Amino acid sequence: QTGARPTNVLVVSHGGYISRLIANLLGGGKMRCAEGVRVTGKCWNASVSVIEVLESGEAVLVSYSDTTHLKVDLVQTNADVIDK
Repeated sequence: QTGARPTNVLVVSHGGYISRLIANLLGGGKMRCAEGVRVTGKCWNASVSVIEVLESGEAVLVSYSDTTHLKVDLVQTNADVIDK
C-alpha cells in the first residue's frame, strides 16, 4: 500500500525452519538476495536473518544467519547427542 507507514515484523523460529523458508522463497523466485548476501549452509539457532519488503512488493534477503550478536562460540553439533 503506497504511503503506508513502515512496518516491522519479528518472526522467531528454529534455524532449520527458517533455512527451509528462505530456500523456498529464493527457489520460488519470491525473493532475491541483496548484493553480497550468500545463503550457504544452515541457518544457526539464535541467528538473525533479515528480509526487507520494498514498496514495490519485492522481497530482498539482506542478512542470513548472522551470529555477530552472540559473544560465544557456536555449538557445532547436537548437544543432545553424546558421541561414544
